[in-house]
Amino acid sequence: MRRYARPVWLVLQQFLLLVATLAAGLAVGGLLGVLFGHERLWAPILGSVLFLPVFTIPSIVWSCREGPDEAGEPRWMVPLVGCLFAIVVPLLVGLPTLYEERFGKVVVGAVTEDRDRNYVPGTDQWIRAREAATDEDLGLLRVTVDRDLRVGDEVRVRTDPHDWFRSSDPDTRNPVLRRTLFWIGLTGVAGLVVLTSLRAVRDIRGWSEATRQPSRPLPTSRDEQRARDTGERRDAPDVEDVAELLDLGGDSGGSGGDFHGGGD
Repeated sequence: MRRYARPVWLVLQQFLLLVATLAAGLAVGGLLGVLFGHERLWAPILGSVLFLPVFTIPSIVWSCREGPDEAGEPRWMVPLVGCLFAIVVPLLVGLPTLYEERFGKVVVGAVTEDRDRNYVPGTDQWIRAREAATDEDLGLLRVTVDRDLRVGDEVRVRTDPHDWFRSSDPDTRNPVLRRTLFWIGLTGVAGLVVLTSLRAVRDIRGWSEATRQPSRPLPTSRDEQRARDTGERRDAPDVEDVAELLDLGGDSGGSGGDFHGGGD
């Protein structure tokens, strides 16, 4: 059972990192969508400044368990950034529309300014409107109608009760854009799942290769005694050195004998 515990933990670890990365990506996309959809000018500017720093948060979460040599490898980071980009951008673009369709309120407004003097029926027209009941300014709107709106004409406007998102035209629908954003986001999630699965396979393969390598046995008392004996022999004079000294001594003795005999 212990043999399979380590691979299961490696897969579970990658799954938890995948969930955390998706949660971080959704949070980042939601935050940027709220900032870019705000009706005040400072919010989109702040979103532009924070886009890159905030966008790196999911990649940091995904790479938090990587080693220093593998954390910044292009083979992992390039597809990771592509997947995160495909997840965050649809949220950034589509979140304001989803929010307004769910929580928005449709009111009747009156046109106070016509920005498009040369309007062509069937195209978008920029106007400024004011709510008829409360005389509240609804801001600048882009509407799609089959006639040229003039100052004083009535128009239907979807507003945010919390005054966070910009007002919009409730009759404007773009199903092609919605489907495109959906498939882009789904592709990003699928790519992130595949990338995380490949990393789990890499970790399991590395663990398997490490377990196949034979480990050095612990030294026994006999091995330790042998190592001590070997060390003592190394400290003692070498056999060849002793033999050489003996040969030198023999030659010296023989020479002395010959010299003595010559004297007789």
